[in-house]
Amino acid sequence: QARLHPPYAGRIPHTPVYCPSFPQSIQRTHTLPRSLITLFLASGSLMVVLLLYATTTNQQDTDPAEPPIPATQPADPDAATQPAEDAPITVVDADAEADPVDTIETPDTVSPVPPIDSLSLGTLSARQVFDQTPPVIGSAQHEDNEFNLQAEFTPWGAGIKSIQLARYSTDPLEHHPYTIQQRFGIFTPGSTEPAYYYYPFAASRIIINEQHIDLFNKSWQITSDPDPATNDGRVDMQLVIESVDAAGQATPIATIRRTYTLQPNRYEIHLAQSVENLTDAPLQVELAQFGPGDLGYQASYLGDRRSVNFGYNRADDNTGRVYIEYETGIKRKDAVEEEDPFLWDARLQRIDEDTPKSLTFAAMTNRYFIAAVTPDIPVPTDGQAPVSRHVDDAFPYISKLALNNGGLNGHDKQNLLLTMQSGSRTVETGQSLSLDVALYAGPKDPALLKDDPVYKSIGLHKLVIYNIGGCCSFLTFGWLGEILLSLLHFFHMIVRDWGIAILLLTVIVRLILHPVTKKSQLNMMRFSKQMQTLQPEVEKLKKKHKDDSQKLNQEMMKLYREKGVNPAGMAMGCFPMFLQMPIWIALYAMLFFAIELRHQPAFYDAFHRIAESFGTQWNFLTDLSSEDKFIPLGAGFTIPFVGWHISHLNILPILMMFVFLVQQKLMQPPTTTELSDQAKQQQKIMKFMMLLFPIFLYKAPSGLTLYMLASSVSGIIDSKIVRRKLKQMEEAGEFDKPPQRKAPKPGGFLDRMQKAAEARQKELAQRQQQAQKGGGSGRKRKR
Repeated sequence: QARLHPPYAGRIPHTPVYCPSFPQSIQRTHTLPRSLITLFLASGSLMVVLLLYATTTNQQDTDPAEPPIPATQPADPDAATQPAEDAPITVVDADAEADPVDTIETPDTVSPVPPIDSLSLGTLSARQVFDQTPPVIGSAQHEDNEFNLQAEFTPWGAGIKSIQLARYSTDPLEHHPYTIQQRFGIFTPGSTEPAYYYYPFAASRIIINEQHIDLFNKSWQITSDPDPATNDGRVDMQLVIESVDAAGQATPIATIRRTYTLQPNRYEIHLAQSVENLTDAPLQVELAQFGPGDLGYQASYLGDRRSVNFGYNRADDNTGRVYIEYETGIKRKDAVEEEDPFLWDARLQRIDEDTPKSLTFAAMTNRYFIAAVTPDIPVPTDGQAPVSRHVDDAFPYISKLALNNGGLNGHDKQNLLLTMQSGSRTVETGQSLSLDVALYAGPKDPALLKDDPVYKSIGLHKLVIYNIGGCCSFLTFGWLGEILLSLLHFFHMIVRDWGIAILLLTVIVRLILHPVTKKSQLNMMRFSKQMQTLQPEVEKLKKKHKDDSQKLNQEMMKLYREKGVNPAGMAMGCFPMFLQMPIWIALYAMLFFAIELRHQPAFYDAFHRIAESFGTQWNFLTDLSSEDKFIPLGAGFTIPFVGWHISHLNILPILMMFVFLVQQKLMQPPTTTELSDQAKQQQKIMKFMMLLFPIFLYKAPSGLTLYMLASSVSGIIDSKIVRRKLKQMEEAGEFDKPPQRKAPKPGGFLDRMQKAAEARQKELAQRQQQAQKGGGSGRKRKR
């Protein structure tokens, strides 16, 4: 392993370079004379020195045409000391070979300079400014705060160090601002501390007339007041690009300016950036920068819910509708493992080569939040419609960068960071190239994203999807989840408690399904009673046709028709359970992804308040979007193979298990005869499923287990009502009678269908009789 130490290693960390070992076939003992070996080595050294000199003086740096993948990144800027008041600003050239000894005052603006030949700009470098205080805008305070977020910036690459949300916390009981964007520490092999960092939205690289200048490890000059008490939600930074001739004379040729702005009560940060041509000749400029990075990981037995999403407008759709490339986005794991670095390429029309598309956002999402690069659209006033802009107006190429985090998070070893490229643009003399974008960093709140005209025009509301994903994502019934969420909102508006709203939703669902449940259970019980009556005759048929299964089935079906027994009655008993499955699935997806239920307690937070009155803390049902947390288990334990970490004893799944068993026993029809082996096996499987189902839901959201527990209790009440109705029918002598069907309306569709069926049946009977007569006469003639 060889390590290359650039100048100022304390500020710009080293880059590890791995060199393969020489093959053993090359490692041989030389037998040439020592003097001849010395002559060869001296000649080779001289050639290498001449080659290096020619390369450094005549050649320019070249990079591949693919998206930039930086190899180094600046160290933590917090280690820099704050300069004394009125002290001169230290300007350091990162390409120099010695520490600076002079200090100069950097002007805020740079005037155009005499003409420079665009084909011989010399060596380009960036003028850096160190020892600056990182600026902060907004606020993360929960109370008395006009801002929705707080953003801290860094002079390294003029990027974002962190963004914290003021309205959302990481704890349901105390306010700890949720960090939606942060820097990514990069670890070298064997180290436990980050060697350097990558910053979201930092400038990555600029190419001027085919010369590449890395920007992510350059310290920009902060030109605005970094004090959050005096700034107006605005941060200004700039970086001067200079041309250095053979004599060491530096001439500024371009200035890159960046301005971040944050408005009160908004979740987007606007980035206005420009590249100004300071020469009297056109410049070919291409700018690359980082986009949003991975959001926080939240452990879930459903796996990693982070994904990459793209929204776009289609040229053949003039309604302004926003489409999403994949309904649930590109899974983060797939994006990491994908070999093609391009995630969006305007040249290739990645999704459909036949229809041009315009990118409205590129987003990194997790279960509840979004960090998306969007067009820089101003907030409209006086009810005007937002202006139509697209991300690919500035950056038509979106790529990815997988960063090694040392595996310290415990769930993966890589973080994703999007990168964006502008493509080559011509900047005329005295003109500026504008590459404005914005960053939305906020919640997946459908009310916010659908009501705000800017967010809706971009299509961010399309990311609110109640879908658990996977190969059967079409069975998630997202539309049903939205209906259930609307009902929950209605009940919550009345009772002001999400737990009680879930119980009311259970009652409504049960009332809707009660007629079907009642009819199916009566059919199942009627079938069971009828089978008990027919059991002696069935046994006779089994003995009579024990060697002919086909004949046995025919005779049994004939017996069922004669006695008015419907074999489908047993299957109808399970119909209500299958009818509720879409509701359970949709409710599960809704409770899992609905940010309205995040950190929301049940039953007016009564359990926590009771514990507080005794001077202790009880987290039972303090968050309906997570497990119920009945009793903490300290450090807990991890289940092998499954990977679940059990930190609490959850009571709701355990109660649900017992309620399931009671419900199954009540729904099972009574029998006086001994069950067959097949029936016994079916009952065992059913009981096993009843035990296994709550285990699968042990770490499910407590709102879902609360609903299913209440639904099962309601099912028991339903069974008791049905049994009472059954007893009344038995006493009235109506139970054994087959259900009477209403006669079809004369002349109606059913009446015509019935008459057509009867005519068809009569015709078939006549043909059968004629065939039997004809067959008999034929046999007589043959005899």
